[in-house]
Amino acid sequence: MVWDIKVRPELVRSGGASTFSEHADEADFHTDTQYFPTPERYMLLYFAKAAACGGGRSSLRDARCVRAALAGSDEGRWALDLLSQTALPFRIPATFTRTGSRDAVEVTFATVFGDRPLIRFRTDTLRRGLAARPEHDTPEVRRALAILQAELDNPARRLETFVESDSLLAMNNHEALHGRGAFADPERHALRIRIDDGTPQDGAPQDSAPQDPAR
Repeated sequence: MVWDIKVRPELVRSGGASTFSEHADEADFHTDTQYFPTPERYMLLYFAKAAACGGGRSSLRDARCVRAALAGSDEGRWALDLLSQTALPFRIPATFTRTGSRDAVEVTFATVFGDRPLIRFRTDTLRRGLAARPEHDTPEVRRALAILQAELDNPARRLETFVESDSLLAMNNHEALHGRGAFADPERHALRIRIDDGTPQDGAPQDSAPQDPAR
């Protein structure tokens, strides 16, 4: 299935835009479908129309480099260990819940760092997941996430590029994080396809297993 990434004004006006593909704000570093037990391994973005304003620049980080950077300090190693061993609740955006209701509260528990995927991360689904399951919102978890975020925010370690219209961006969703800058052109339009490699994986414990309408 092909999924449109395009501003949906009716959802933005009503406050119902629950995922990056529906609004024009900045999308900080994340992996796709981190809120599913088994995120798809590959993700393709075809840019049918780039933002005429020049915004919406794409950013990429290699998760192997992120891990190596964290492992280079005592504080970073501590955060890496905690985020590799502690399953956290990722709240599933309303668009992808079973009912599609804005009031639906569904989460998936998983570690940020693992083997397959190497990383799963998105700040807003984690923040909302921890709000829904506050017993997991500990000072240690907050500190570890802040250390990881500080590493991701390092401008010297990101690849940033403007993807022109009629261009394709392909990435390994298990090993890379991606993001984008805000944009003002409501006609910006990208098409996303997620691809699983078919390799069986152990599912992470979760509250529910919704069907992704993009699949």
